[in-house]
Amino acid sequence: MNSRQFGYILSSWISPSVLAEAIRKTIERPDIMNSVVDLDINSRYFNSGQSANLPFLVTLFLEGFHVPIELFKFVPMYLKNIADTPEETEMKNIHFTGTIDYLDNVLNIDGTYHIIRVTCPAKEMQLIRYPLIMLIDAVTNLAKYWSNLKITHSKNTVHHQHLSEWAFLSFIDIYVAKAYGFDGIADLRVSPLGMDYALDVQQREISCQGKIPVESNILSSLIFNAQIMINKNQS
Repeated sequence: MNSRQFGYILSSWISPSVLAEAIRKTIERPDIMNSVVDLDINSRYFNSGQSANLPFLVTLFLEGFHVPIELFKFVPMYLKNIADTPEETEMKNIHFTGTIDYLDNVLNIDGTYHIIRVTCPAKEMQLIRYPLIMLIDAVTNLAKYWSNLKITHSKNTVHHQHLSEWAFLSFIDIYVAKAYGFDGIADLRVSPLGMDYALDVQQREISCQGKIPVESNILSSLIFNAQIMINKNQS
C-alpha cells in the first residue's frame, strides 16, 4: 500500500461538513486559513513519538493526504454556490505542506506525554486533524495487544492470522507488530503447533502454503475466517 492509497482511505473519513466549513472559512478569512498552526498530540500510553512505528504510519498518511473527490458532491448540502470557485478548486488540490516532529519523554502536567507536533497551514490542519487522531488511536489500541503479547511470546512462537475484512487495518497491524519484535506476521513460518507453513496477506485474503496438518481439530482452527486452498495431491 503506497502513501496515496493510505492517504485516500484515511482522508475518506473527513466529514463533508468539515470540508464545507474549510471552504467557507477559506472564502471568508483566507488570512486565518493560510496562517501556520500547531497540533500537539498527547498520549497516556506512549512516551515517545517513535513508538509502534508511528513515524512510518503518520508520515505515510500525511505524504498521501488529499481530499477524495467523492466528498465534494456532498458539500452543497452545507454550503451553496461554491462549485468551481477558486476555493473549491484549491481544496481539490490540497496536500500536506507542513512539518512533523516526533518527541521523546516530554511529560505534560496532566501526566500525558507530548509525542507528536504537526505544523501546517490552518486549512490543511482542519482536514487532517481527525483522520490523524483516528490513526493514532488505532495504533495505540493495536500496540496494547502486541506489547502484552511480547511479555510471554516471541515471533517464533506466535502464529497470527488477520481476521479483519478491512485490509487497511491489517496493514496498520503488521507495522505495529513489527515495532514489538513480531516482524514476520505477514509471512510467518512457525506456529505454536510446530507446523511449517507461510502466511501471505494480500488485500482481504489470507492463504497458507506448505504442509497442511491432517488433524481435523487443528485444520479447523486454521481455516476459521480465512480461505485456504488445499492441494489434494500435497503430501
